[in-house]
Amino acid sequence: MSLRTEIAVVGAGPVGLRAAWNLARHGFDVSVFERGSEIGSPVRCAGLVSSRVLDIVGRGDYVLSRITCAKIVSPSGITATIPSRESVFSIDRRAFDRFIAKKAADAGAEIFLRSPVKNIISSSLKVRDLEVRANYIIIAEGAEAVLSRKVGIVKKNTVLTGYEVLVTSDESNPSEVTVFLDQRLFPRFFGWAIPKGELLLVGGAGLLPGNALRSSVMEIAKRFGYRGVIGHYSGPIPTRPSLRVQRDNIFCVGDCAGQVKATTGGGIYMGLVFADALSEHIEEIHSGRSVRRAYIYRRPREIREIILDYKLWRWYSSLPNDSYDRLVYFLNENSDIIYRTVYDYHSTVLLHGMFTKGKIRIIKEVLLLLIALLNPFWR
Repeated sequence: MSLRTEIAVVGAGPVGLRAAWNLARHGFDVSVFERGSEIGSPVRCAGLVSSRVLDIVGRGDYVLSRITCAKIVSPSGITATIPSRESVFSIDRRAFDRFIAKKAADAGAEIFLRSPVKNIISSSLKVRDLEVRANYIIIAEGAEAVLSRKVGIVKKNTVLTGYEVLVTSDESNPSEVTVFLDQRLFPRFFGWAIPKGELLLVGGAGLLPGNALRSSVMEIAKRFGYRGVIGHYSGPIPTRPSLRVQRDNIFCVGDCAGQVKATTGGGIYMGLVFADALSEHIEEIHSGRSVRRAYIYRRPREIREIILDYKLWRWYSSLPNDSYDRLVYFLNENSDIIYRTVYDYHSTVLLHGMFTKGKIRIIKEVLLLLIALLNPFWR
């Protein structure tokens, strides 16, 4: 059996669905192939987004609560509480994905569930026993990047393991996110606790085997006096962005191209921004215009951001626990650093951090940061 379509999208996450929505509403014949049996499952995201995300996709009933502050906890228990400068929302990821899927379907995109793509050769996709021919192929498969590597686009991916549990708890603040910096519990990353309406999502990521990571997350959950586990989720978190994102008529976008804020692992906003850039790119190619550069260069600010975020992650993820204690103490004295940082552009913390007091206490950490920033990105 065979199918002909103008645009084939691999993966029905928010990024793939956003690209499908854009292209379908501009008159393209779009087919989306999703290996799962339902949109939005399994959940592999903490679900914290800024108002910019809501502005891009539209506001819906997927918003659970508004976050007004973040508490950062060091290994020895030093805390810094930072009020939120801008609107940040905790969302229901299943409802969020389905919201975008409806927008894409209403625009004319056809979504095929239980349709894993086994292989891509030239302009042809193998989907179960179906051969799909497409003018343009968009791979939005997520952090695993299996197909992205198979077709020779993405060459290298630095991936962490994430694990989360959704729990009932009497001790959570519905408007406060807590971040735990501790190399013992979460080497090379951090842990988190995020309110989800009346529930609490506790998670963490790092270079740990699955059992050890689950133990670390449950240790955090105990601090909130959890009473029961509603569900648990796990998945990879990419950190290193790829500047190679396309080959001929095949394009990678989202997590599989490392389009995430490596400092937090958040990929929704950056993925949506680059999905829009890719949609514009394909429209120009299809209209016969000469397009020389890859689609990512349509968003220069975001390219710089994901590269700087990667370097910031390399810096803070290599610090020992005593450095985390000093950093959180430093943030207590200079809480406006994070308050003034733009949520989706974390590198702005560098600009604000230059005009603060008490840096002598963390001079070693500052030097390590400078070294990380000066290192070439491709190393």
